[in-house]
Amino acid sequence: MSDNNYNYLSQSCYKEVVNVSVDRVYDACSDKDCFEDLQVYFTDCVQPLINQAISVKFKKAEVANVLVNVESIAYNNGFFAVDITIFFRVYLDVFTSIGGRPMSVEGLAIVNKKVILYGSEGESMSFTSTSCGCNSDTISSSNMPKATVELVDPIALSARIVDICDRNCCNPCYDPCSACGCGNIPSGVASQFQGNFVDPDQGKMVLVTIGLFSIIYISRKVQLVIPACGFGIPTKECVSSEEDPCGLFYSLQFPTDQFFPPKMPENSNYNNGTNAGGCTCKKQ
Repeated sequence: MSDNNYNYLSQSCYKEVVNVSVDRVYDACSDKDCFEDLQVYFTDCVQPLINQAISVKFKKAEVANVLVNVESIAYNNGFFAVDITIFFRVYLDVFTSIGGRPMSVEGLAIVNKKVILYGSEGESMSFTSTSCGCNSDTISSSNMPKATVELVDPIALSARIVDICDRNCCNPCYDPCSACGCGNIPSGVASQFQGNFVDPDQGKMVLVTIGLFSIIYISRKVQLVIPACGFGIPTKECVSSEEDPCGLFYSLQFPTDQFFPPKMPENSNYNNGTNAGGCTCKKQ
């Protein structure tokens, strides 16, 4: 938010030194992953259509949910393994005949990713007024650091249909009882789709390739002493939702760029004759 929206003294004139509790980042990494040939799981409402498909078109992918787990590494104090499970909501156009109109369907792709980060060592345990163990016989606490995963929208790269009988060759995740099977989809993710997920033993399945940029960092709650300029008192007035809708509309700037898209920047890698795309695919 702009500094002009707050009323405080000049940044060069500190009023006091204060003690604050913040999350300090101890280690972080950025990654560029190309997840190749991820199996797409469908519900019983969609799988019969997939069995009749002759081709598919990958429209887009979204992150439906992310599960993050942190575990300490034995004999390597201060380092932690961050285990990440990403659930992608996949949007496809399915063609069942040549020249026919496609049917739009949704499926779920799952990928696991693990990174090693330094999270320091801490022996203290924290209890706050917002966490109450009144209804529990035991109160659990942990001195583990907190891992955070930041993602941008995934990039839909490719999709293809294969026969179920061929999936041993193209995808090791073929056992419904394995960690990759549809029986292990969390209820919170499964509830976003209509029907029940199935892992058919015959018919066809869809494999997709997804590109993803991510930042993972590990942090701990610490107390820091910092100079302060005083309290930040907002000076900007809130806009009422009861304002005249036409008046609000006319106050908006005309979206010129939407009608006349800007040209490619002069310093673009493509203008310089180099290709900025491409990635190294990682087998799952």
